[in-house]
Amino acid sequence: MFIAGIPPPALYDTKPDHPGVSSKADTEGAAGEVDTFWQTFLLRGLLSPFAHVSFTSLCGLGLGIAAERRSLMLYFGLGIGGLSLGMILHAVWNGSAFFLPVDPENPIGGFLRYYLTIQVPIFVLLAAIVLFLRLRERRILRRRLSEYGRAGWFAPSEVDMLVAMGRRRRAEHWAGRHGAIARMAMRSLIRAAIELGMQRHSAMHGKVTARTRQRERELLERITADRRLIGSLTAPVVRR
Repeated sequence: MFIAGIPPPALYDTKPDHPGVSSKADTEGAAGEVDTFWQTFLLRGLLSPFAHVSFTSLCGLGLGIAAERRSLMLYFGLGIGGLSLGMILHAVWNGSAFFLPVDPENPIGGFLRYYLTIQVPIFVLLAAIVLFLRLRERRILRRRLSEYGRAGWFAPSEVDMLVAMGRRRRAEHWAGRHGAIARMAMRSLIRAAIELGMQRHSAMHGKVTARTRQRERELLERITADRRLIGSLTAPVVRR
């Protein structure tokens, strides 16, 4: 039905009056979606994982220091302190989208400036802490395992192997050439020796208990058994 000779609007006609304009709008919309995807991938896929690793590592750092000192109070104090600091940094990370000025022409630019000036120095600091702790652990292991070496439990070459991560991997690789069991025994020996050295260091800063002595005996027996197993599996076979 027509009113005043004017036909009703084509409500269900989806054909555009200006195909060129509609096509251009669709293209721009698709390009915007692609830009949004890559921005999200950059923020959530590349930058965000490093941030979350840093946040959670603070709690682990506090617990690790407390474990070395064997103090229940330090467990709670440093554990909660590390967790709280991680939560604060996480809140700053999440809140950066709200308190940073946003440039409509370059919305991600402000965040990248924040990331480079705030987050990157935090990552560098944490990486330096990890490196310091690794070097410290190496010195501790060399000192404590050398004490066992002087008592006849380790040869100097074994101590050199046990304190260096690269040499540990080469030792496992060498044992693996003689079979999976030899490789597992070498890995077990390395882990037991590391625990032995770190436990002795902890005992030097705390009270030595009967449980500590029992654990030391268990580790030494395990190291002896693993060494014998490795020797039997890697010894050359003499044929007559």
